[in-house]
Amino acid sequence: MKIKALLVALAVGTAAQVYEQQTGMNILEKDYEISRKAKKGYLGGVEAKENGNFDMVYFLPSSRRKVKIEVYSFDKDANLKNTLKDEWDVEKVKKKWKWFNFKGDEYSTTAASLSTNLSGKMMFKKRLIKAKYNWLVGGYLKSIKMLDRQKLTSENGEEYLFSGAYEVERDSTILALAYPYTKGSSYSNLDLIKVNNEGVSRKLASVPTSSPMKPIFSKPLLDDNSRDVDNDDFPRDWVVVLAPTKAYGKSNTGNPNQLTYLRISPEGNLKENFTFNSPDAGYRILNAYEKNGTVLLYGMSIKKDGKYADEVLGQTVSPSSMDDEEKAATSSGGGMLGGLGKMAGMISGKEELAPSQASLDNALDEKKYDNFVITKIQNGNAVYVRPTAMPELNQKAVAGSDMKKPL
Repeated sequence: MKIKALLVALAVGTAAQVYEQQTGMNILEKDYEISRKAKKGYLGGVEAKENGNFDMVYFLPSSRRKVKIEVYSFDKDANLKNTLKDEWDVEKVKKKWKWFNFKGDEYSTTAASLSTNLSGKMMFKKRLIKAKYNWLVGGYLKSIKMLDRQKLTSENGEEYLFSGAYEVERDSTILALAYPYTKGSSYSNLDLIKVNNEGVSRKLASVPTSSPMKPIFSKPLLDDNSRDVDNDDFPRDWVVVLAPTKAYGKSNTGNPNQLTYLRISPEGNLKENFTFNSPDAGYRILNAYEKNGTVLLYGMSIKKDGKYADEVLGQTVSPSSMDDEEKAATSSGGGMLGGLGKMAGMISGKEELAPSQASLDNALDEKKYDNFVITKIQNGNAVYVRPTAMPELNQKAVAGSDMKKPL
């Protein structure tokens, strides 16, 4: 196997500022052989130096306590200058590279998940997770088996209606927002709860809502390190945006354009809670990105006066604490008998009933949007909410060198 030392554009793409003074930059490509052991590992990172030199760091199959690494050092012209072989303690590696998530070649654990049943009530399910580390990709391949299930209830024995969930894998807990359900409920207060691995829930806070609401966005914050440092290993704050709904059949349905923003820490502390007005009720938020204390919400919107978000967009948040990768890893039978088994499992609760976020996003992608909307959050308030008409956005957009048109 050969490695290609790609100068500027690839190998040191994450540190391109080192070369900002250069104009008319060319990509320099050279091939070098790596060791047989390195072929069984993966390229963990590229580290740029101030003088233009850079290192390519390979991680090799290792033990639970020691990590074998090989470092290939290049000069600014992509000439191989040195090769270093070393063995570090796992904790030292994790301290230097936060994204390194090695916990041993294999592990088995039980974990919780939350989702809804056919009537929309929140259910707790226990999962058996078996994971094996793949040194070629630098991550764990997981298989998940659903075990027993139970209804999730409040401290007063009331069933819960789902309004968002966030798994904090580091702490083996799930944070959730839910309306306590009783006949004639006013839906005026959401419970913020923490659920442990045994299905025991504890109310952390009560979140008043001016009218019945449903989540239109529920994700952890993104930041500059999100691509390299997984949220499972370094959990970020959870952001939920709620919109008024008529789904619960109440006369007090609120202003369709008035949304509620919640920011909750992985420990379950409600850090921010405020309302802001969206230009359109059908605001499909794609992500929440934080940088230097400012959070940007960005996405597209559909303008339909007098309509509510769920009437315009349909369902936008998967009613499950499991992500799409975990759902794909959940075991189920194959063939006709497997299909019957899966149907029985859905009825019994041992198969995941909730639609995946990917399937919801695919349906939302097919809709025609009127505006692209950016919301800037700073110091506990929405500083501005700025819509740009899609035709105007398309006119101003610039296509990349490998694209025929911008959008």
